[in-house]
Amino acid sequence: MVRAMSKAQRKLMDENFMAFANWLKAGSDGIGIKVERYQQRIVDAMQRKGFLTERLSVTDLGQMAWKKALANEQRALAKQVEKKLKGGSMTEMIERAAIQCDHVVWTVARPGRHHDVIAYIARERPWLVPIRGEQGFVTSTGRFVEREEARKIAEAANQLIPTSGEDGVPFIRQHPQLFSEDVW
Repeated sequence: MVRAMSKAQRKLMDENFMAFANWLKAGSDGIGIKVERYQQRIVDAMQRKGFLTERLSVTDLGQMAWKKALANEQRALAKQVEKKLKGGSMTEMIERAAIQCDHVVWTVARPGRHHDVIAYIARERPWLVPIRGEQGFVTSTGRFVEREEARKIAEAANQLIPTSGEDGVPFIRQHPQLFSEDVW
């Protein structure tokens, strides 16, 4: 069973993601993360739980705990959003093309498309290539949704834009999945 990671521990992991990721790429030599005084108690607790080694390298257990914390946070956010949507206080819309890879959601600014997200990941995290993840979208509520659910949201929010056919007559493309070309 994976131990739970506290909010403070999760924040430390998020703030030092690049250093931890570079360590994972470099191997067991470690890279030396500067720990501020206010972070020392957090680091000590992470070492006691087995998330970090003495050299501040992330253990397999630490990686699993971090991914679990990210997934739990996303589920909690989704529940909050669902509650607001049911209450009618929020209209969800498609905001950005996205790719979810190992519980991390990658996006680029609109009108970016999925190939732009792939190029961004390849540029920023070359060790993740080839990109393995689920293509989808991020909504106005911050949720990641897969293409099928995104299509339903875009239809409900009247976001689908007409495309001109060969005869010049505009039409809405009919398919079960949403593509960025359908909304921008």
